[in-house]
Amino acid sequence: MSNWNDYLWALVVLYSPEKRTMPVGISTLQGKYVTQYGPLMAGALFVAVPSILIFLLVQRYYIKGIDISGGVKE
Repeated sequence: MSNWNDYLWALVVLYSPEKRTMPVGISTLQGKYVTQYGPLMAGALFVAVPSILIFLLVQRYYIKGIDISGGVKE
């Protein structure tokens, strides 16, 4: 997940389209004068859905960890 914030580094270093990170890959869908929003939004959805599903699956443990470490009292 740490490569999400490395947009510029990945853009400069990775020449091969197969090795690009998802943010760099999605940015290649934007044109210079025209942006086709259909493929752009499909790519964003393709990237966001796995993260949302993983969070929904581990939400109970995530909240429990925050509760234990944060000192929230009932």
